[in-house]
Amino acid sequence: MRIVSVRLRSLVAAFAIACVAFATSVPAADLSQVAPVDLFQVSTIAALSAGLYQGEMRLADVARHGDFGLGTLDGLDGEMIVLDGVFYHAKSDGTVLVAPDAAKTPFAQVVFFQGNLDFGPVDDWTWPDSRPP
Repeated sequence: MRIVSVRLRSLVAAFAIACVAFATSVPAADLSQVAPVDLFQVSTIAALSAGLYQGEMRLADVARHGDFGLGTLDGLDGEMIVLDGVFYHAKSDGTVLVAPDAAKTPFAQVVFFQGNLDFGPVDDWTWPDSRPP
């Protein structure tokens, strides 16, 4: 199970790197009109790395601080994904469930998502020939 968890974490890290790479490859936008966003964080990654896996805050309480983010659940029981205010629990076996409000997290980072930039229509975009199946 540890190997699967490491692989899942590697996939999440690869996804984050891909997002950064995509964001840096998009033509520069005028960010002077973009409002700053407050990031809410439960604990620190250093505490998590040091083995503090016990949940500190209920998901219902975390939800008051953001509707978009990532984290983990009590005891490092998979990944926590927050999308449109719904907290999901991605387990090591690949299943994804809606996490209960009473579940706790030892580490989370959330924001209230604000789409401030418009990169225009993508209706004419097509998959490249190397599209995955």
